[in-house]
Amino acid sequence: MSGQDYADYVQAHILTPIGMRNSFVSDGRKPGKVAVGHRPWFGGKRAYNPGRTKPVDGPAGGIFASANDLALYLAMMLDGKDDIISAADKAKMLRPADRLSPFYGLGWFLDTDAGTAYHDGLVPGTETLATIAPSEGLCCANGQWIR
Repeated sequence: MSGQDYADYVQAHILTPIGMRNSFVSDGRKPGKVAVGHRPWFGGKRAYNPGRTKPVDGPAGGIFASANDLALYLAMMLDGKDDIISAADKAKMLRPADRLSPFYGLGWFLDTDAGTAYHDGLVPGTETLATIAPSEGLCCANGQWIR
């Protein structure tokens, strides 16, 4: 137990060490300058105004991150180094959890045919898909593959 609340812990132990300067955890304030999400509206789309964030949403879709910051996180998953997660634990995360779950690692869905792992997220107004190809050293954040 760290004694820190969730948002402070994530900021101190994940976002700051990786250099994710344009990311934060829901804390009850309006999110400020972030991309505007949209929702379906009678055959078109309408801007989604999320209003205030809720601290309770932090662990389940309440982390706001820029595409560049998400790429920093994905690059960390591929760097093979001991940093916020040990290299051994990163490798475990990208292997099947057990024989009964051949397509799920620890937090990652595994596409064994393509050799990729992905994690998606969906909250009102926003949808994200982060994909990594560990054997190629590539990551993809919302459609853009980078090395």
